[in-house]
Amino acid sequence: EPGTECYKQIIGDFGAGILQEDGRIDRPALAEIVFGHPKELEKLNAALHPAVKEEVRRRIEEEKKRGTALFILEAALLLEDGYDRICDEIWYI
Repeated sequence: EPGTECYKQIIGDFGAGILQEDGRIDRPALAEIVFGHPKELEKLNAALHPAVKEEVRRRIEEEKKRGTALFILEAALLLEDGYDRICDEIWYI
């Protein structure tokens, strides 16, 4: 989202050339830069992953306060990104 720290870091790393006219990130333009370029993908992941993890934690806490008994988290890099540390159970399918 424009204005967030993650957004600012991505623009700082990849430049304003990845922005659409309305200020949103042009995802296809960003994808063209990062996919096939491991170092660029690492930079993007370094910006995105902490922000995503913080949002997941925020939502889990919000649901706990509501009394939600079960929260299911699906993640491609669950172990690699340390999400296993915030899960009570892990199912492999």
